[in-house]
Amino acid sequence: MDEDTHYDKVEDVVGSHIEDAVTFWAQSINRNKDIMKIGCSLSEVCPQASSVLGNLDPNKIYGGLFSEDQCWYRCKVLKIISVEKCLVRYIDYGNTEILNRSDIVEIPLELQFSSVAKKYKLWGLHIPSDQEVTQFDQGTTFLGSLIFEKEIKMRIKATSEDGTVIAQAEYGSVDIGEEVLKKGFAEKCRLASRTDICEEKKLDPGQLVLRNLKSPIPLWGHRSNQSTFSRPKGHLSEKMTLDLKDENDAGNLITFPKESLAVGDFNLGSNVSLEKIKQDQKLIEENEKLKTEKDALLESYKALELKVEQIAQELQQEKAAAVDLTNHLENTLKTCIDTRMKNLAAKMEILKEMRHVDISVRFGKDLSDAIQVLDEGCFTTPASLNGLEIIWAEYSLAQENIKTCEYVILEESP
Repeated sequence: MDEDTHYDKVEDVVGSHIEDAVTFWAQSINRNKDIMKIGCSLSEVCPQASSVLGNLDPNKIYGGLFSEDQCWYRCKVLKIISVEKCLVRYIDYGNTEILNRSDIVEIPLELQFSSVAKKYKLWGLHIPSDQEVTQFDQGTTFLGSLIFEKEIKMRIKATSEDGTVIAQAEYGSVDIGEEVLKKGFAEKCRLASRTDICEEKKLDPGQLVLRNLKSPIPLWGHRSNQSTFSRPKGHLSEKMTLDLKDENDAGNLITFPKESLAVGDFNLGSNVSLEKIKQDQKLIEENEKLKTEKDALLESYKALELKVEQIAQELQQEKAAAVDLTNHLENTLKTCIDTRMKNLAAKMEILKEMRHVDISVRFGKDLSDAIQVLDEGCFTTPASLNGLEIIWAEYSLAQENIKTCEYVILEESP
């Protein structure tokens, strides 16, 4: 680590990306115009540029298509993940993203100059090596509430070998490092010398970058005022666009006094209170919670919607099967009844013919047989029939006697 020759030099910057509770990226407010120029140039060059062929150079600056707003930004390749994907850092903001090779293009030499954003680290602080992931994420969110898109003063203390600027950050009257320390998201370094040398376990840069990718939406992808620090999207005046084109953009820094910033570019407050910071932090935490709940509800909604579609398809299939079965049963039943009726009719005809034939054939023979039986005395007269004949004879005789008596009485009467 080299001690900065301008020790305690003050820079006014705006936070653009947060890596952890003590590390962040910021842009000098004097380079606001540079960022707009870069955006205008990239919007003209990159759509017509060809995708990169061959190996990607980690030291070269490319144009990358940011997935959140489909705009072009300058980037450097950090890591090749696969044949089609690689990890890049947008050098003018500090954010990282995994891009397809097709979304990375060559840019002209006049755009191959140093990055607008710088990497900063809070002076005298470091992340504990045993910090849990949840606390790490909370610390990152907390620092973002203090720094992101806010104008802060950086008192330069030193510069590390990798170019990270070690500085004391102040937002109004608030010492940002002290606030992070109070919350327990970082701890003080053991100083080995006057410079800020922390005896801490160094994290693998690749792991840290991938860890930061856990955030689904980069912070600077949702700025309320994109005209200040991102690619113009048609809402800049035509005159400004022409003025920017006429200026030299070979990497020379263009001074951009604080007085010339558009109203609302930075949400500044001369008197910043801790209460306001706490309110901002609370709002951010509530937003994160609501976002988590929203994602959970969305997943549940999608699952229910998929289930409803599946049930509807099953119902449709059941209806179709029921209709087919009904038609099949109707056709089968009709065919069976017709067949049975035809068979019965045929059998009835056969039966009629058989009975007619039997009657015709057997009638004469049966009568002859009956006569023969009577002639041969095959039938015997029942005993009761003989008694009946005797009684009948006696009855007839009694009737004759009665008639005779009546005749006698008539003759004797005067």
